Amino acid sequence: MPRTLVIVESPNKAKKLASFLGSDYVVKASFGHIADLPPKEYGVDLATLEESYVLRGKGADVVKALKGDVKAGRFDAVLLASDPDREGEAIAWHLAKRLGLPARASSRIEFREITESAVKRAVAQPRAIDARRVDAQRSRRVLDRIVGFDCSKEICWPAGAQSAGRCQTPALHMLCEREREILAFAARTYWTLEAQYAEGFTAFVPAAQDSGLGTRDSELGGDESRVPSPESRLVPKQFASREEAEATLAESRRHAHQVRSVEARRTERRPPPPYTTSTLQQDASRKLRLSAKQAMDAAQALFEAGMITYHRTDSTRVGDEAVDMARAFIGAHHPEALPPSAPRARAKAGAQDAHEAIRPTKLAPNGESAPAQAKQLYDMIRARFLASQSKPATFDRTTVMIDSGPVPWAAEGSVLRDPGFLVFWGPYTRQEDVELPALAPAQVLSPTDLLVHEKQTTPPSRYDQGALIKKLETSGVGRPATFASIIATLLERQYVQEIAGGRGKKFLQPTEFGMQVDGLLSHAFPELVTERYTADMEGQLDAIERGDATRPTYLRAWYDAFREAMRRAHALGAEYRAAHGLRARGRADGTGGGRGEETTTRCDRCGEANYRKIARKTGKGSFLACPACRMTRDVRAKVRPGACPTCGSALIEKKIGKKAPFWGCVRYGADPDPCTYADWTGTAESKKAASKAAARTAGSKKAALRREATDKTCPKCGAAKLGILTPDDPAAGAPFYACEDRKCRFRLPVGARRRKAGCPKCGGVVLERWVTPDATAVPAEAVWRCAKHPTCDYEAAWVSSVA
Repeated sequence: MPRTLVIVESPNKAKKLASFLGSDYVVKASFGHIADLPPKEYGVDLATLEESYVLRGKGADVVKALKGDVKAGRFDAVLLASDPDREGEAIAWHLAKRLGLPARASSRIEFREITESAVKRAVAQPRAIDARRVDAQRSRRVLDRIVGFDCSKEICWPAGAQSAGRCQTPALHMLCEREREILAFAARTYWTLEAQYAEGFTAFVPAAQDSGLGTRDSELGGDESRVPSPESRLVPKQFASREEAEATLAESRRHAHQVRSVEARRTERRPPPPYTTSTLQQDASRKLRLSAKQAMDAAQALFEAGMITYHRTDSTRVGDEAVDMARAFIGAHHPEALPPSAPRARAKAGAQDAHEAIRPTKLAPNGESAPAQAKQLYDMIRARFLASQSKPATFDRTTVMIDSGPVPWAAEGSVLRDPGFLVFWGPYTRQEDVELPALAPAQVLSPTDLLVHEKQTTPPSRYDQGALIKKLETSGVGRPATFASIIATLLERQYVQEIAGGRGKKFLQPTEFGMQVDGLLSHAFPELVTERYTADMEGQLDAIERGDATRPTYLRAWYDAFREAMRRAHALGAEYRAAHGLRARGRADGTGGGRGEETTTRCDRCGEANYRKIARKTGKGSFLACPACRMTRDVRAKVRPGACPTCGSALIEKKIGKKAPFWGCVRYGADPDPCTYADWTGTAESKKAASKAAARTAGSKKAALRREATDKTCPKCGAAKLGILTPDDPAAGAPFYACEDRKCRFRLPVGARRRKAGCPKCGGVVLERWVTPDATAVPAEAVWRCAKHPTCDYEAAWVSSVA
């Protein structure tokens, strides 16, 4: 019986397709990209600008197995069903080359939703691989490789930085420019006025309407939704001095407060369009607190499960079949929200519009089978799609203008009359009704209080991931499918860190090192940091895909101009490095640049350089790294100089996973002359055994201790000073603090943490302590405990964020 081999990217998708296609088809996975440019080599012939691809990851095993199937004649046809975008087209091209499929064979199929009908339609309509789309993706890889390798090696590495990139560099510049705006911001104090009335509402002195002030509620309707005319929204007047505000208030008190006009009008808010990749990432960040990577991973899982359409798209277009499905659902469940005709979203300028918008494949609430994050995302995609096909929401807005002599006052109210699309989108908006009482022109009001509020202007907000994605999209930097990887690279390189904000938000802040890198690249290669430079490249890639430009011609013209810019960048980069003291990483004198913060602590292994303190990628804690010999250790690790009985080097406290700590030689893994000595006698289990053995030893003596005075006051008694006691025998234990007053009996291991917040019961110092909940608990657990224990019994679970 004739059989067909269908190759998809992921095993999950393979299982789903196999359930649709039946026994005449065998579906196998390529596990994503099978080939790419070599990771540590250039991979591009600069004479021809042709690439050299190598098999990556599981690629060799996958190709070997698939090639065996094809050559053995087990299948009559091979269909390549990778994702329907440039990247997917390139995967199909690589597979075709490696499997020896004819170049013009109709072996490519694509579908934008994994449903039985869509997959069977695709299988019935195979086509040849789109050479233009492949050329556009190949050009992208060449551009990324040349910019990344050349700028990194010739500009960044001599300054101790890790990398530059075609998209990451302008993205970093956006963040750094915003940070410079914040640092340069000077807050301005201003005052506003408020009147409270016995009739049950408040009013404010408005700014002049020709001041151009207005508001836009982006939270209520999404970034594409419309709000009522900004001119209809009044804002409070900002008084430059308290004296001016008080004088205005005094003038208002001398006059009756009388209603001048009451304007009631009905307004509409149009529904937002369905999601594109960019707007989905923005709302996932803003509404679900998901990172761009988390959102894309969840969307990929939903697509492979057949629950949503393809999630990499810049189009808001929806097919007729989907529109009919939505209208049938709305008519059955919320007929009051069904519009007479289907709304049509307008395509954005510059959108490729190759795929439909992101939408559910079915409207039954079938997200329950998805993981938690994916279910949240599915529910939001479904709500957005249904909202996009619903009626506008209708509001009654009322504006009341009041006069008290020459002083005007204003009050605004808004009441939702017909929810329209908000029956679906309401949970994702912040909408509060402000209803005004029934008022009439010339009515005299009864003010109960007139208030002056002092306020300050605030600096521009830092970008969160959603806001940065919106900025990248509007600037033309990258494509929606690359936004998540751009942000991930900036975080991985430690050019940027995430800091906590209000209401669970996380904002992107450039590190000091990231600011230095941006300064270097802005000075050496100013074109690279601009939005226009990368946006022009994206436009040329689109032109190659359309057939308006050819890959070899564009790459050659671009490369010649790029190398001319790099020749200028060499001199400018050297000038900037000299002016700011930047040096390459790994200098033996310990003065080199590089990641992290330089310390005054000498390396315990080589002694040739000072450690650099580097934040962990997880965001929890730091470690020390030697730029000369590459040794790393925990910041708080204890060290025993010269204690290794094998080679005489230092022993350092180490920990593997959740196991108890042990002592290991600093020359473990060194090149040359490594040492493998390890001492586990410092673990909790062995300490108990040692203690019992000591108790059994007749006439046992306590180990001799060396005392070192300090200027620290005992946090328990508050009177005596602390000393540091160090056992002469390292095996007897680690150094610890002890109060000089023997009656106090305060003890604390050196290196224990102190919490910033004091004890809520007695106001004393709160310290890190290790306790065993019961006799069998090994290892011990860390807790926060008041230093005055047991007099004060305060104890709390240990949380690193408050250390």
